[in-house]
Parts: sequence; C-alpha cells; structure tokens
Amino acid sequence: MFAHSPILGAIISLALLAGPSAAAAAAVPDSMPALQPRTTSGIDMNAACRWQYDDSYTSGTVGTGCYDWMCWKSGEQSGGLDLSAWCRHVHGPQSYASCNGGRYNWVCNY
Repeated sequence: MFAHSPILGAIISLALLAGPSAAAAAAVPDSMPALQPRTTSGIDMNAACRWQYDDSYTSGTVGTGCYDWMCWKSGEQSGGLDLSAWCRHVHGPQSYASCNGGRYNWVCNY
C-alpha cells in the first residue's frame, strides 16, 4: 500500500495549514493591475483621410451627424472614412472607433 514518511507528512500538514487561498493568492501577484479600457481625446480626421487615401486628401463634413465625415481631394468627394480601421492602425488590433453626440465626438477606444 502506501508507506508513511515524515517528510510527506510535513508537506501535507503545511498544505492543509495554508489552504486553497494561499495557492490562489500566489497565482496573481499584486503588481499586475487589471487592464482598463482607454479612450483617446479625439480623432484627427485629416490624418485619417491621408492614411486611407493619400496625402492630397483632407476631411470635411456634409452635415452635423457622426457619420457625415467625408474625405475630399480638390473639391471632389471621395467617400467615407473607416475610422475603426484608423484606430486599429494607430492603437492596435483591438481598437475601434465610436461617436456619441455629434460629428466632433469621435474617439478611439483601445
């Protein structure tokens, strides 16, 4: 069967005294804070247009809503902006764009 050993007995006794909470506390050090979501103060729409199209483009709006931004080249409207792609380009693959309250309220969340 199983032979009792003084060393094995000491190990088992220490494990029982420490309990499962000691193992759980050792698994997550205090120096590892939880990651908090971050938000930028805004999106540079001209930079986003230049990145999405080319350096000759600038941004402009056709209304007052969040989704009224367009990129323009020499007075010609080119199309919309993929602001989530811009946020991923600047802040990493988990980033996305959001807007709340009007055209000047776009931010990147990362």
